[in-house]
Amino acid sequence: MKMKKLICFILCLSICLAACLSACAEQADERELRLAAYREALETLYQQHRYPDGEEADFSTEEGAETENSFALCDVDGDGQEELILHMMATIVAWQTEAVYRYDAETGALEEELIEYPAVTYYANGYAVAQWSHNQGLSDDDFWPYNLYAYSADTQTYELIASVDAWAKARSLQHWEFDFPYPDQIDAEGAGSVYLVTPRGGGTDVLSQTDYHAWLAAFDLTEPIAVAYLPLTAENIAAVGN
Repeated sequence: MKMKKLICFILCLSICLAACLSACAEQADERELRLAAYREALETLYQQHRYPDGEEADFSTEEGAETENSFALCDVDGDGQEELILHMMATIVAWQTEAVYRYDAETGALEEELIEYPAVTYYANGYAVAQWSHNQGLSDDDFWPYNLYAYSADTQTYELIASVDAWAKARSLQHWEFDFPYPDQIDAEGAGSVYLVTPRGGGTDVLSQTDYHAWLAAFDLTEPIAVAYLPLTAENIAAVGN
């Protein structure tokens, strides 16, 4: 009886081990295809100045300018697979871009998860904060407006939660053309600033400093991901997957 139990245990262990090895091999094959797709996309970008969707990428090719553009392979959305991140700076501000792409194993194509101005911080819990390209509002110098995103496993994209700006009382008093009075009734604590939170598809909420900090704390933006960007050079591209 003991021998039969031992044989059954060995058989079960062998089956589990074989299934595990098969799954690992399949994952390795898929990663090889994923990296090959990323390398091809980078080559097309570098040589033909085209993004994965075929759109033209207008950036400078002057000597030294190529190092202003960079890329990274990093799992920023937490799905267990590295994404391709393009960080394009060698162009005018209006065309500077940070884009996140994932590999679709079914189609072999790259799908866009996020496109923003290249001042993005990704967090381990799936959020991303993208600073605006310009700060033309009435905030103090210690605040820069931003968009807050959350990665959705359903859509496999980063979805906008809200856009956030600030309104400093001292700055508004300097702009005599500003038609709206500073909301002292909201800034009852006398912080000197209120915060303008505009949810996706909704109207703007004006929050006191205390209420804004409570709103922001709910997203637990405490674990930023250190993304290792590499200059967009032929050598770095050729090394992807090799």
